Amino acid sequence: MRKLQDRLLYRVVDIQHDILCDHGVRLPYKQAWIGKEVAKGILHGNDVASYDLLIWYASKVSETNPGFKRGCRPMLFLDGTHLLGKYGGILLGATAKDVYGEDDYHKIITFISDRSKGLVNAIAKVFPSAPHGYCLRRLQANFLKANGHLGKGLKDECWRLVVKIAYACTSSEYDATVGALLTASTQAHNWLFQKSDMMHWRNYLFRGQRWGEMYSNVAEFFNSWIKEARHLPVCNMVDAIRFKMMNLMYKRRENSMKWETHLCPEIHKKIEKTIEERDA
Repeated sequence: MRKLQDRLLYRVVDIQHDILCDHGVRLPYKQAWIGKEVAKGILHGNDVASYDLLIWYASKVSETNPGFKRGCRPMLFLDGTHLLGKYGGILLGATAKDVYGEDDYHKIITFISDRSKGLVNAIAKVFPSAPHGYCLRRLQANFLKANGHLGKGLKDECWRLVVKIAYACTSSEYDATVGALLTASTQAHNWLFQKSDMMHWRNYLFRGQRWGEMYSNVAEFFNSWIKEARHLPVCNMVDAIRFKMMNLMYKRRENSMKWETHLCPEIHKKIEKTIEERDA
């Protein structure tokens, strides 16, 4: 019981191994699995009862924690991840990053996702006027697959130009790089403009603000970070995620109290390096 409490990912085969080592008993897999399920119920409650509490839980969060809406950041990274409990399901995670300027928090939200069909349709329906940026990683996979016959050298060069097009912020840089791609490969150029939904991944002429964020890495990291919690009954899972976030914020606050610079150490070092390079 104690090991299962400390390790949410405690596997049945590990239970069998530990019982054999500790007690010299070879426990059948099914019996070990049943024992694990019983222990999980004692520790974390019943899955059905947890779903029954979900509506109440959501209403209490809205009532007691208005900051989730009032403090919403102007850019949200969206990604769905599979729940690993008894009834499965999908958890939609919304991860934010701070941006500069208080006025930014009153503007329309920009969404960044991996372009999954469900998210594309849902954002268009619920937030029809919100800018929706696509992650470049999905574009890369589709681009390389569609242009696989070009040969590795030419294909890599074309993708380098596509990335440059995506990051271009001015019309001159954008037009010059588009021209370079057309010269390198007419087919790659045509695929890009006809099949890739350019308005959703390029910086130039993007309807909203991307603040240089071209990938949805932060959302994917969040899904990995909460992997253990995804095995729990739904309300316990939300509580476990909340606790992890509170613990992270507390540790970062304690760490920031030790800073000897006005800015965070990483940014301070970058500024110092830039000044040194300028003076040199």
